Amino acid sequence: MFALTEEQTLIRETAGRYLADNFDFTARQKALALGYGLDRARWQEFAEMGWLGLPFAEELGGAGGTLMDAAILCEQFGRFLMMTPYATAVAGAGHVLARTGASPDLLAGLISGKCVLACALTDGDGAVRTDTLGQALTLSGTKIAAPFAGDADHLLVSAEGGTVLCLIPASDAKISTYRTYDGAEAGDVTFTAAAVPPSMILSTDADTLSLLEDTLTALACAEASGIMWALQEQTLEYLKTREQFGNRLSSFQALQHRLVDVYVTCQLAQSMAWDAVAALEDGCTPEERSRRVSAAKAFVSEAGRKLGQECVQLHGGIGMTDEIPVGHGLKRLTAISIQHGDAPHHRRRFRRLDPLAL
Repeated sequence: MFALTEEQTLIRETAGRYLADNFDFTARQKALALGYGLDRARWQEFAEMGWLGLPFAEELGGAGGTLMDAAILCEQFGRFLMMTPYATAVAGAGHVLARTGASPDLLAGLISGKCVLACALTDGDGAVRTDTLGQALTLSGTKIAAPFAGDADHLLVSAEGGTVLCLIPASDAKISTYRTYDGAEAGDVTFTAAAVPPSMILSTDADTLSLLEDTLTALACAEASGIMWALQEQTLEYLKTREQFGNRLSSFQALQHRLVDVYVTCQLAQSMAWDAVAALEDGCTPEERSRRVSAAKAFVSEAGRKLGQECVQLHGGIGMTDEIPVGHGLKRLTAISIQHGDAPHHRRRFRRLDPLAL
């Protein structure tokens, strides 16, 4: 099992304390009632704690950490069901900026909390295409379900089937925002001949988009792992306090066996998630990296959803209500199960990339 360093343990403990104090389940319910957009004040607090600069090199203004450090934060966000653009803005779009050396001022704005980035990668009915107008490239088409697009200052957009990655101001697009099934915010983004200066064309290499998608997928697995551990702990505590026929539910052997299965699933999911994140930094080939990420996502997609359903069932009728977090956790795990490709998609991808597959 992956062992945390002292620094990573400190990151996990600090994040856990902060979220417990500032974003418990009551705070989540209040946020949902108000409309779930980005809290800019809290985003600024993330910057002040160094979280937004965590995975970037010190010469870029970051903290000199790693993607594994960012994944530890994502796991804690999952434990508290905090909807945040951290993965897409920092480890996703921000990592592309740092890797391509583009727009250092914009990267500095991200690290300082003054700027929010969003990834618009999924084509709608009208796939995003490129045209030329004079010396400028233009974008036309639609992207759908872009997380936190309505709160973004700039959008990282894929075009021409992923062979082009570019960055444009969010004000140059029409964004229709809505709340998703799990309570988060997303937006459909429409471009009508939106101009892209040459300096904002970050990549014309499909491998860059593949790395970006692998990064977002691995961090989604880390978030799911955090949710699963939280549901396991909440279910265990519930069974310890509820009684039936004069005995606590936790004393029934059949339920004990089911809880052991939940615990083992959490351990497996966490190990798979950590391996997916490690694959991003191990220096392995792109094929091996994507294979390991797909293995993790295929497992987490199915195991997370089944575990959430099991925990709701062990709570009984109250597990179906909005008054306790277990149902919210199941919704988020269900959403993650299809984000960045569902289990069948990643099983097919794994077989395609596995040199031993027949």
